[in-house]
Order: sequence, then C-alpha cells, then structure tokens
Amino acid sequence: MNYLIGMMLFISIIFTSIDKVIAGSEYDKLMNEWNLKIELASDSLKEAEAALKEGDALEGCVKQREAGKQGVEATQSLIKAFKLSESTQDISNLEAGLNKWKELRDFC
Repeated sequence: MNYLIGMMLFISIIFTSIDKVIAGSEYDKLMNEWNLKIELASDSLKEAEAALKEGDALEGCVKQREAGKQGVEATQSLIKAFKLSESTQDISNLEAGLNKWKELRDFC
C-alpha cells in the first residue's frame, strides 16, 4: 500500500514537472518570437521613415505596413506569453499597443 502511494506521488511530481517544462519552453518560444519580431518591426519603421524622408511614399508605406504586421505578431506573442505565465500584470496596455500596431499597419 505504501509502495502504491509512493509511486502515485512520484508520478504526480513527474507530470507536474513535465507540465512546467512544457509551459516554460512555450513561454520561452513566445518571448523569443516577441524579441525577434519587435526588432524587425523597429527596423522596418526606421526604413519607412528613411524612405519617407527621401520622398518615396510608396516604399515608406510598404515598410510601414511591414512594421505594423511584425508589431502585431510580436505583441500577440507577448500577450500569449503573459497569459501563459498567468501574470497578474494588467495586459490592457499590451492590447492598446496591439491596436496601435494595427492602426499603423492599416494606415497606408
């Protein structure tokens, strides 16, 4: 009987640890995606600004849409990561940022 209880306890500890590792790796994946895409969005915004300064409105608009798309994807990953980590931090600011990226993407 003690063996059975011990084994059940061991199995539950193993599954709990596995769930945390899986959740942790998904969180890491989402955060890596956030970091990559927000950097790409920033680079695209700089390119859009440069194109607009040079008078190339078409290229500026293309880069702005690209930045908006990358910003939306980045922010969605960040929101998912916050939800996955069960963060108590209010995500309304992130959702407002997501809406700004969508506006930027859809402006041109």
